[in-house]
Amino acid sequence: MAEVEIWPNFFIVGVAKAGTTSLASWLRQHPDVFIPSLKEPRYFSHDLADPGIHNVVRTKAAYLALFAKAQNYKARGEASTSYFTHWRYVPERIKKVIPEAKIIIILRDPVERAYSAYLMLVRGGRETLPFFEAVRKSPFASRYCTTYAEPIRKYLEVFGRERVLILMFEDLKKNPYGLLKDVARFLGIDEEPMMNVNLSVENPGGVPRGRVSRLILDLRRRIPVAVLPLPKTWKSTVRRILLSPKPPMDPRAIEYLRPIFEADLQELEKLLGRSLPELRKVW
Repeated sequence: MAEVEIWPNFFIVGVAKAGTTSLASWLRQHPDVFIPSLKEPRYFSHDLADPGIHNVVRTKAAYLALFAKAQNYKARGEASTSYFTHWRYVPERIKKVIPEAKIIIILRDPVERAYSAYLMLVRGGRETLPFFEAVRKSPFASRYCTTYAEPIRKYLEVFGRERVLILMFEDLKKNPYGLLKDVARFLGIDEEPMMNVNLSVENPGGVPRGRVSRLILDLRRRIPVAVLPLPKTWKSTVRRILLSPKPPMDPRAIEYLRPIFEADLQELEKLLGRSLPELRKVW
């Protein structure tokens, strides 16, 4: 008898720097949810992956191995923000294999999200330009100028509105338990365990304090977590030593990005049939 293949049945597809790591870690605590420890397998976009990204799962066998112990879980998922970035190809790829998949998308003020993406690349030593220059002429400028309307339209067309849940980063921050109840209802799992979730988040903010801090952070990014089994309290202390507080955004960058995003948000509001003031938070 052929071995039964266990695939995920839901995907957190993005957007990057909008709380996908937090949501995945919170859902992982639910007894009916399985999410592998590798948060971003990127299997359905592996051939499109940035060469600088590590831990991309490239084969079907390796991907299914992530879910080998998930058979008895009602909700099996993964979170790969590249599925939003590569929206032209990924929705059909998922649909072909898992036609009944459910899709979760978290949106954040795109200017605020752009700055968070920029700081992440600064911490990793991949971005060296000031923010205002980076959004205009950095090799990573397309990451900072991510728009929402067309990717979301694509996912809605492929999976249908009933299988796509749109969440807001502001709700994740201000009312996380309410957001988790919405996700539980969407996934068809018991809401009650979501009320006992540990909401601690490990994603660091800020920028490296200097060249040595940058080198240490880059090493930490390249070595698997299991190789550095530090207690959480130690990790928090180390981050405070290595990172300076997040500097304020250059207002010139905000002025530059605003018209790029405004037209897109207006299109998104038409698509979803509602206003989205939470996506213009820093304007």
